[in-house]
Amino acid sequence: MKITHLFVPASLVLAACGVVLPGEPPTATAVPTQVPAVQPTYTPLPAQPTYTPYPTAIAPTAQPTATAQPTEAPAAPPTTSGTWEIQYFAGATDEMRAWTFKDLEPSNWPVFPNVDNGTYPASQGLEYGEDLSVFCQYKETCDFVTAARHYRLYTGDYNLQPVGECKAKDGRGCMLMVVNVGNVTSSFEDQWFDTGWTVTGRYWDGNFLPQAMWAGMSHASANMLNMSTALNPGRTNAGANCSIPGGCTSVDVTFATISGNQVLMIGKTTVTR
Repeated sequence: MKITHLFVPASLVLAACGVVLPGEPPTATAVPTQVPAVQPTYTPLPAQPTYTPYPTAIAPTAQPTATAQPTEAPAAPPTTSGTWEIQYFAGATDEMRAWTFKDLEPSNWPVFPNVDNGTYPASQGLEYGEDLSVFCQYKETCDFVTAARHYRLYTGDYNLQPVGECKAKDGRGCMLMVVNVGNVTSSFEDQWFDTGWTVTGRYWDGNFLPQAMWAGMSHASANMLNMSTALNPGRTNAGANCSIPGGCTSVDVTFATISGNQVLMIGKTTVTR
């Protein structure tokens, strides 16, 4: 039998072992094609209004911790502005004493004043810094905190001294707005509330503060009166205001302008459906 010898070039043998001879190009290795990941489209947040503090710097004379009773009597008998009854205290500024307050207009405020409403610009309104949230849900006494240069709006039964008290009755609800124009955070400690709702944030322009307060209280009263609003589409009465499916028939509204825990002025009115 004749045996035939096959000749295999050494270069092929070495190549099979992964060895590349000098002068010979390496065998190309295919690289998997990578599909670039699709990047999400960046959407910037809407521009926030430029914050303008209240025109007059007010140094609080009261301690940052609230006392159980008022520290001083009103500086003068109450005055009126439209349907508002206004009390001024010793620290009230000349700007505050010159404020005029229009009657609340809930039917014209279906939106919170953090967005434009007709010709009213959001830059003169209020920041919606926190979603509507239950306040004092698990106990009847709570600390009522309002950050410096912020507002806090509360709806529900309350007894906040030295501002006042309110309890819902016969379809009448209670609303309270506290605006802190000072540089010290206010903390009225161990005050009485009964599972209400609260919203807090900055006021944007201290030069238009009474208008911003009016707009915020107008919208909140529209919600409580079960008008058609962004919160009550189709008049669904979000929150069962006054514990009545149809909402409140009227609202007792109180605002307090403070610096730290020093009360500067208090206003009260009633709005009806």
